[in-house]
Amino acid sequence: MSWPGRSDQFVPDPIQDRIYMSKSIDGYSGKRIYDLSTPATNTYYTSRTGDFSKDMSHSKFTTFLRSPRTFWLKYNHGFVEKYDGPQFTVNGQVGTLAEAHFDALRASSTLVPSPLLAGTEFENCMPFIHPSDPEFIETLCGRRTHSWSWTRTHGHLFQRSSDPHPMLNVYGEPDELVEFTDEKGQQWIVIVDFKTSSKNPKYGEKDEYNPNKIDKKGIPHHFGKGFGPWHRVQLEFYAWFLEKIIQRENLPHKVFPIGHHIIFNVGRDQDDIFNNGTSVNLDVTHYNVSVPLDWSWIEPTIELALECILSPTLPDKQGLPTRSGAGAEKFYDFEVFDDRYAWMQTQYPGSWP
Repeated sequence: MSWPGRSDQFVPDPIQDRIYMSKSIDGYSGKRIYDLSTPATNTYYTSRTGDFSKDMSHSKFTTFLRSPRTFWLKYNHGFVEKYDGPQFTVNGQVGTLAEAHFDALRASSTLVPSPLLAGTEFENCMPFIHPSDPEFIETLCGRRTHSWSWTRTHGHLFQRSSDPHPMLNVYGEPDELVEFTDEKGQQWIVIVDFKTSSKNPKYGEKDEYNPNKIDKKGIPHHFGKGFGPWHRVQLEFYAWFLEKIIQRENLPHKVFPIGHHIIFNVGRDQDDIFNNGTSVNLDVTHYNVSVPLDWSWIEPTIELALECILSPTLPDKQGLPTRSGAGAEKFYDFEVFDDRYAWMQTQYPGSWP
């Protein structure tokens, strides 16, 4: 027994029963890489045999921000940036129940605001209903099976004036949209996102967004350590995407420059998961967090990401600042895998994945 050596040397065969690197790209089969000669499309594919190589979702956008190196390898070589692991289905189920709540409001004969927004600046907002497409929320906001397949059909086909055809299909999947009309008659759409945790709600409903309580970076004071910049990026990406849909479909709305999170806390204050009953019963509470949005930087960053994809060379590592901006830069967790993959592509081209 000696080191250096393989960390998996004592794992019983077959090793893939315990440890393996997935060979799928974000769940897609086929592993097509980016091909400059063909246009991006937002066509719905009934199977996983379609070409998704030019799709850019919110998650891929944030990969570019964290590590252009990982991003370039993903598009140009089919790099897999994560291990497969167990799914945390409680988060997804709570989100599904929240979606069902808003959909039930839409289906009601009398449209009313959601009580989940009570006490917030959006307490009088109504669930958004598209004026001409009754399936809009269902397809855009992930209500259908294989939700990303439907959401991508709303994608913005990104094409610069110098491009021969659309180069990317850019899309996002917001959880919910609500709307209101201001005193001047302008209609606004507010992007709502659901999060699930089991943490002490340090900031509650009484600390709703206050324009006078903004730090020097533009972050509300009620943005706790467990909630931060990447959540803001997500909402700003969705805002840019929704603005493109509004323009394309000539809707009278504008995207409201404040986004909203509904954070569900599961079982935080419970002493007994049975709640004096005979079956498991988890309490769910919620609190609300709003954040001002500025998505003016999203489109130039998408253009920069496209330039990264088209670059013939592997990008250098890119350090990221710490949350406070102080101290040495940190590197994206998966860049060690980037290095390994780049080495394998050089030494054994085409061998993996």
